[in-house]
Amino acid sequence: MKPSWGKSRRASLPSNGGGTGSRTDISQGARTLRRTLVPHRHTSSNADRIDPQVDQAKRFLALRRIRALIRKEFRSLFRDPISLGILLFLPLFLLVMFGYAISLDVTQVRTAVLDQDRSTASRMFLSRMFSGDTFKLVSHLEVDPGPDSFERLMQEERIALGVVIPRGFERESLRGESPEVQFLIDAANSNTGAAILGYVESFVRAYNAQTGSKQALTGSGGRFGGGVEIRPKILYNPELRSSLFLIPGLISMLLIVTAVISTSLSIVREKELGTLEQLMTTPLSAPEYILGKIFPPFFLSIGETILVLVASYIFFDVRIQGSWFDLGVLILFFLFACLGLGLFVSSLADSQQVAFMVAIILTFLPSYILSGFVFPLRNMPWIIQRISYLVPSRYFLSGLRQVMIRGLGILYFWEDLVALFVFGSLVFMAGVLRLRKTGIR
Repeated sequence: MKPSWGKSRRASLPSNGGGTGSRTDISQGARTLRRTLVPHRHTSSNADRIDPQVDQAKRFLALRRIRALIRKEFRSLFRDPISLGILLFLPLFLLVMFGYAISLDVTQVRTAVLDQDRSTASRMFLSRMFSGDTFKLVSHLEVDPGPDSFERLMQEERIALGVVIPRGFERESLRGESPEVQFLIDAANSNTGAAILGYVESFVRAYNAQTGSKQALTGSGGRFGGGVEIRPKILYNPELRSSLFLIPGLISMLLIVTAVISTSLSIVREKELGTLEQLMTTPLSAPEYILGKIFPPFFLSIGETILVLVASYIFFDVRIQGSWFDLGVLILFFLFACLGLGLFVSSLADSQQVAFMVAIILTFLPSYILSGFVFPLRNMPWIIQRISYLVPSRYFLSGLRQVMIRGLGILYFWEDLVALFVFGSLVFMAGVLRLRKTGIR
């Protein structure tokens, strides 16, 4: 017995001589089918807008999608413990290493002495000079060694300071006169030479105060004192520790490198593995995708910030002089700019190697050179100073030193916060626009 579905189907189709009523029925049925399968295109949009349950359901689904993506990112992060350890503990290691290795303090200044007076006063002068850790006696020259002895020692880099005490030093001191002592400073390194000169001036002032001389000792052709008593007071860094100046710069440099690299690699990894195309088929929108991607690097950067601040206190005794709240606000603005920059870098690169190289070029070198970390910006050429305005570390470091060293609040660095917000907003928008070209809507 033959099945009858073919006959019924042929019977339902219009014949060649059929009228327009059958075609009208077919088109109406097609429209009904489309309305059934895609109801949101034909239902009233105003009803959806005013229905709070629909809006609440949409927000709930969006939060679920973001939470699922965040969970996926954390699983990918913890699945690779080596990379996680590098991101967390490598900056901590670099902080300790650079904190001890990079120092602007000049200690144990190698010194050669020529004592032509050989008296009790000259020996007392030298004894007080080498009683601390600032100067170190490495050579005691003869009475008449020749005019080029100090120069030869400096050329061989055996000494950085030469002291010549002339004959009659004790006699002039007892008479209340101003004895002259010559200090020869090796200024091949200008920073070291300036530091040694400052140490010499400080020692001479201290010696005059201890001996109670009416006339100040003369050094390097200039007089200290005279009719004016010098009482310097050093603010914010009384011990003149270079670590207190360098640690904020190290924190800035390490934070931006880690935040930008972790953000850029997490997105580029999707391109390399081919999972970005799979995400494009999901209901994820561009804002949901970006939020899910930047939350894990954000929490990772917060944890690294805490580790770095604790290590700064333990190893270098660097304390926060200002408000912790102000410091937290500054760090949040800086991380916003860093995550935006990482998002922009990820939109430029197609592989993790390229993303890593671009991130290093845009973060490490500018943060070291153009942020005021080591080199004062006001001493740079005009054009370089203008380029430094594009470096977010410049603004973060300025505010960080205000909080950590001077103990000031937001009122003193609010302009830096505005600059970080503007920079972060621009790079975020640029990154989102470029990511939309990949198909994520």
